[in-house]
Amino acid sequence: MKKKRRQFGATLTIVIVIFAVMLASYILSLIGFSGSKTEITHSFLESSIISINNILSVDGFRFIIGSFVSNLNFFAPLAIFLVALISASIVESSGIIKKLVAPYRKINNFILTTIVVFVSMVSVFFGEYTFLLLMPIFALIYKELGRNPLLGLLTVFLAITVGFSTGVFVNYYDFILSETTQKVANITLDPTYGFNLYAYMYVKVISLFALTFLLSYLIEKFLTKNIPKPAEEVEEIEFLKNESKALKLSLSFFIIYVGSIIYALIPNTWGSQVLLDMSEDLYVAKLFSETSPFNEGAFLFILLGFAITSYIYGTLTSKYKEVKDFSSGFSKHFQGMGETFVLIFFISQLIAILDWTNIGKVISVKLIEIMSVLEFTGAPLIILLFVFTFIIGLLITSTVEKW
Repeated sequence: MKKKRRQFGATLTIVIVIFAVMLASYILSLIGFSGSKTEITHSFLESSIISINNILSVDGFRFIIGSFVSNLNFFAPLAIFLVALISASIVESSGIIKKLVAPYRKINNFILTTIVVFVSMVSVFFGEYTFLLLMPIFALIYKELGRNPLLGLLTVFLAITVGFSTGVFVNYYDFILSETTQKVANITLDPTYGFNLYAYMYVKVISLFALTFLLSYLIEKFLTKNIPKPAEEVEEIEFLKNESKALKLSLSFFIIYVGSIIYALIPNTWGSQVLLDMSEDLYVAKLFSETSPFNEGAFLFILLGFAITSYIYGTLTSKYKEVKDFSSGFSKHFQGMGETFVLIFFISQLIAILDWTNIGKVISVKLIEIMSVLEFTGAPLIILLFVFTFIIGLLITSTVEKW
C-alpha cells in the first residue's frame, strides 16, 4: 500500500509540474522572456533569439493533441526499460541467475560492491542507457546473494552517475563532443587546432580506478548502514535435473554468441558491413552513429542472448516443461508495474512540452548569461557552476544540447 502511495505521489507530482510548465510558458511568452543562443552553422558561429512558445495557444493545443501518442513513441528510455525488465524476468524465471551466484553467497560485501561499481563505470561505454540495462540485473544478483535489491539499484545508479566520464573506452558522446569542441576552437581560437579524441584517456582510466575504490568505500561505510537487510527466509532448495550440464551448455552458447557479435564488430571482417556504419571514418562513429545498425540493435542482441541462454538452461533442467512456461517468464517483473508505466507516460509528455516551449533552453541561456557577468572566482564560482549545471541538467535532457 505504501509503495502504491509513493508511486501515485510521484505521478501526481509530474502532472503538477506539467501544469506549472504550461502556465509558465503562458506567462513567460506574455512578457517576452527570451534569450540568445549561438550555434555552429557551416563552420561559422551564428547567434539567434530563442523565445518562449505558449503551450496554451492554438499552436500549443495542436502540438499536444497531435503528438500525444508520438511523444511516447520517441521516448527512447521506455524501450530500454522494457528490454531490461524482460531480460531480468527471463534470467530469474529460468533459475540460471540463482545457479550462477550461489557459489558467491559468502562473498565479502566490499569486494561485491567494488565489482559492481567497476562494471557499472566500464559499461558507461553504452551511454545513458547503462542505467536501465544494469540496474535490474544487479538488483536480482543482490537479491540472490541475500542483500537488499534496493542497495544494488542505488550502487549501480551512483557508479554510473559518478563515473559517467570514466572508463577504458571512448564512447559516442566523447566523439560527438570532441568534434564540437574542435569546431568551436577552430572558429574562435585557432583554425589549425586539432582535438585528439584519445588525449584524455589517461584521465578516464586513472579516474576509473580511483573513483571505483573511493565510491565503494563510501557506499559500504554510509549507504549500506541506512538500507536494512532483507528478512532472511528459509528458502527451499530446489534440485533441478542436469544442472551442471545445463549450465555448461547454456554458458557455452552465450560465450559463442557474444564472441560472434564481437567478431562482427571488427572492421573489414565478414559481418561488419551489416552491423557498422561504414560511411564513418572513426571506429567509435561506425559503432555508435545514428545510422549504425549496432547502435539501434544493441539491446536486441542483449535480449536475444539472455532469452536463448535462459531457454537452454530452463529446458535442460525441466524448469520449462512447456513453451508457455518460458513465455510466461517474460512478464515476471511486470507485475505491479502499472503505476510505473503511467509515470513514464507523463514524463514523456513533460519532456516534449519542455522542448516545444523552449523554456529549458531559454532559462539555461539566462543562467549562462548571469554567470558571465558575475565577478566570482575560486570556490564561489565552482559552487555556482555546479548549481547552474544541475539546473540545466534538469531542463535539458540531451547531453549534446547541454554542451
